[in-house]
Amino acid sequence: MQEIIHSLGIEWKILIAQIVNFAILFFVLRYFAYRPLLKVLRERREGIIRTETDKEKATEILKGAEAKQQEMLDAARREGRTIVEEARASSTYLIEEMRNAAEAERLQRSKDMKEMMLKEKDEIMSKIKSEGAELITRALQQAFGTVLDEQTEKRILEETLSHLRK
Repeated sequence: MQEIIHSLGIEWKILIAQIVNFAILFFVLRYFAYRPLLKVLRERREGIIRTETDKEKATEILKGAEAKQQEMLDAARREGRTIVEEARASSTYLIEEMRNAAEAERLQRSKDMKEMMLKEKDEIMSKIKSEGAELITRALQQAFGTVLDEQTEKRILEETLSHLRK
């Protein structure tokens, strides 16, 4: 066997030195190149996994935000409809209230006008009666002169006024 090894040109000293050099190179490369390279690859893989996880979380958050936005829009629409309905009801109520107030004011004015007209009528009637009584008294005095006494004059005046009142 030694002949075969020698015929191939393999020398034990050089072979052992090359094995030692290979072992040293292997451990140096493994420690300074392979481990840092594996560390970088592992960190990159973890970063990609984190990115995917963050992406999924962000997608979920986005979906939640969109759902919340839609809920808020729906709530705002409902509130807007409610406000519009309340405004319509309020305006209907206010219109009815204003109509009632206008009708009440019209009735009050009509009542006040009737009262004022009755008052003026009473004043005019009382003036007519007083002036009529004076005219009748003067007419009786001129017609009868001093022939009638005061009691007869009063009686005739009262009868005439009672006929006028009717």
